[in-house]
Amino acid sequence: MKFYYLYDFFSAEIWARFFRTPEKIADELKRFPHHQSVLEIGTAEAYNLRELVKNGVVSSASGYDISERRLQRAKQRIEREGLSGKIALYSGDGEHLPFNDGQFDVVLLPQVLEHIPSRRGVIDLLVKCRRIGHEGLIVSLPLRDSKSLVIRLAKYIDPDHLRGLIQYRNGWIYDSNQVEQLFREIGFKVERSETNDEFYRLR
Repeated sequence: MKFYYLYDFFSAEIWARFFRTPEKIADELKRFPHHQSVLEIGTAEAYNLRELVKNGVVSSASGYDISERRLQRAKQRIEREGLSGKIALYSGDGEHLPFNDGQFDVVLLPQVLEHIPSRRGVIDLLVKCRRIGHEGLIVSLPLRDSKSLVIRLAKYIDPDHLRGLIQYRNGWIYDSNQVEQLFREIGFKVERSETNDEFYRLR
């Protein structure tokens, strides 16, 4: 059994709750003039989207994930919470995002980029997301220089992070200077969050 099949059995919702990810995303969204329509890449059980919709932070939410198992769990939770019709779910690996130019106000990538095997893959995904996010992107990473010890250690909590460090040798993704340089090379205006220092706003 391949690792990512085994990984499907674990819920990302636990970590999103622990790190208060929906609250942090809501705080970052306020910095964008328009933020009612969002797409979350790597949505897993869609916990972030469910909370954003329930709290009225966004009016239109879509989630995209490679794992059919996680998307099925997301669908069950959405139905159970009475959110059917308010959150759309899409399956795919990020190679071809099936969305129109500027279809969403903001694209969310919370703790996603460190799972991508190569620098080229990170760049390709960010370019695709810039195309479909009219206002910009919100990205979070377990950065080494975060003020939070838990955030700094998060790369060792997630088994897939460890796989990235060892197999992909992508430890650079945890270095704020290197990732900010990459964001700028792509052409983004980079704003690191003043209150949630694992987050960036890219415009």
